[in-house]
Amino acid sequence: MKLVPRNDEEYVLGVNPLSIEPLNMDFDGDMSSSYVNHDMTALKEMYTNAFLQNVVEYDSNDSLLSTIRHDALYAAYILSQNFNKLDSQNIKYSIDKLSELPITIEDLNNPYQTVLISNKLFTYGICLINKWLNFDEVVINFEITKKQIQDISKITYIYYNKNSKKYYDSLGNFEKHLMSFISMTNFVPTINVDQMSSMVNDNLHLLINKIPSDNQYLSYYINDALIDKAIDNFDHECNLYKLYKSGSRFNKSQLARSCINIGPFADENNIINPEPINSSLIEGLTEKQFFMSSYGTRKGLVDKSRATPRSGYLARTLVMAMSCMELAEDDCGTEDGIKIKVHSKDHIKSLIGKYYKEHQEDNWSLIRNLDDINIGSEIILRTPMKCHTKDFKICKKCFGEKNNRTKYIGVVAAQCLTERLTQLSMRSFHTSGSSTLEPIPDVTKTIKNHLIDIQNTPDDSIQLIFDTEDLPISEFEKIEGYKFINKNIIEYSKINHEVKNLDAVQVINTVNDILKKQNVVTETPDQYYNKLIDAILTVGITYSSYVEMVLAHLFIVEDDKFWRYNYDKKILYKLSDKAVAAKISPLLGFLYQPNKITINGFDNDFIDVISSNKPLTFHERIFLQKYNQNRGINLDQARS
Repeated sequence: MKLVPRNDEEYVLGVNPLSIEPLNMDFDGDMSSSYVNHDMTALKEMYTNAFLQNVVEYDSNDSLLSTIRHDALYAAYILSQNFNKLDSQNIKYSIDKLSELPITIEDLNNPYQTVLISNKLFTYGICLINKWLNFDEVVINFEITKKQIQDISKITYIYYNKNSKKYYDSLGNFEKHLMSFISMTNFVPTINVDQMSSMVNDNLHLLINKIPSDNQYLSYYINDALIDKAIDNFDHECNLYKLYKSGSRFNKSQLARSCINIGPFADENNIINPEPINSSLIEGLTEKQFFMSSYGTRKGLVDKSRATPRSGYLARTLVMAMSCMELAEDDCGTEDGIKIKVHSKDHIKSLIGKYYKEHQEDNWSLIRNLDDINIGSEIILRTPMKCHTKDFKICKKCFGEKNNRTKYIGVVAAQCLTERLTQLSMRSFHTSGSSTLEPIPDVTKTIKNHLIDIQNTPDDSIQLIFDTEDLPISEFEKIEGYKFINKNIIEYSKINHEVKNLDAVQVINTVNDILKKQNVVTETPDQYYNKLIDAILTVGITYSSYVEMVLAHLFIVEDDKFWRYNYDKKILYKLSDKAVAAKISPLLGFLYQPNKITINGFDNDFIDVISSNKPLTFHERIFLQKYNQNRGINLDQARS
């Protein structure tokens, strides 16, 4: 980010397109501010951690911050199409090195012609991609969509030996050329209403109108399958399809709502309406459909205004409660951990970098990749919840092998967790009540490929009629309402009970429920962990230690001591997230939320806090002006 003078009187913020996503500058009304640091330590930290030129990876996972998006991504998709369709009989250029590749307007408009480089064949578009990344050879040779943009960034980063300056220079040059390509060639992504209205043919439209209204689970499966079928049958050379396939514009839900149908949706109480909306926005809604859908839309507006401040306040609370957690010694020496059951692939991803063992007597092993542990396995996890490092610090082995730019991992954890929840509340607004049930992929695929008709029977059941008898029966049995299968016909009963939608606010409520005060502990710490990690993983993959750190100081044993340091004793009660700060330090509680309780505690114990040798949290050090005695700014020293 840089300040760009617009005239003599005012300045505007100029943002590199590669910085938009990591800085969350999506131009939807958010305000960006520029601050001046007056402390040497803060200035050094800013140069190390705040500038994208020095920061490459997210703190919450191993994804890279900067990637190509939108029009640049569309251009990369166009260039990489047909990467494997090579005409050895019609070679346009034969060169020894990639740097010798000529670039003309004529060639840019024909990116699928064949180029021979050192006896290897590539499309001209693939050669351009590698040339614009400043590669000496063809390294990237695959179709580029939104699913691969992280791969592009990682390949580039590794190619330049993890040199951040060369990496950003290469990616910046790549994006600049992609934007030029899409603006000066015949591949400008224009769409029209005719393209949008042609996605659904008559036969498919007939099936969409027959989607049952008496079984919401079955309705969602059928709707999801018919959407996939409509997209697969759509003209793949159409710009609308290319925009969707590349991932630059439209996701599946947006495309379906616009051009296919809205489908099942939830009302203001988050209950899925029995009657799906089988019209799309391009067709237009009936009066009844409009007012039925308005409930979910209104809920999205309300959730945005209610859930966003709740997640923001939770962020403030957790930052204070976890500010004491800093990386300290290498290993506290504990042999204890929490017993957990690995329940999904995303759960394994969140555990990469953590230490574990299968039995108490085993040695600790490091989880390095997805293959180290299996879904369903029960393991003992080394965790900050049982770290014995003094003064509320965390040892490096309990935290795990994760690269950190700062020792203040408590603040990083709080920010990573609550940022995801805030974005989730935004997502609720954008989806406006659309059903978010999770279908089984094999069932969806079978319905998409083989469903030919839907009928109601005299005994008030729903029949799905297929063109084949080769059906995954065991998978279909998992859908609620399943009755039986007769050759190529599967029958389902109607459902009378209400079906809850997966909801953003529901996730935030789950997190709040786990963290609120509970006088009697009815669950074990590992059960609390499982509930919390499940809720967080519905938002996105987050490092498991961040979740564990939230729970580390919530449990109290006899003599009003923390369970973390006395985990051989019975847990008596659980603190709320709000009470943790005051429990750790009366001064920290006062700084978090000055009220009658914290002011009294602060008044009684203030002298003891400042006169004792007890380590202070960084909030306390700042308040007591003990954070940094060397004030004043020397720019060269800060940069060094």
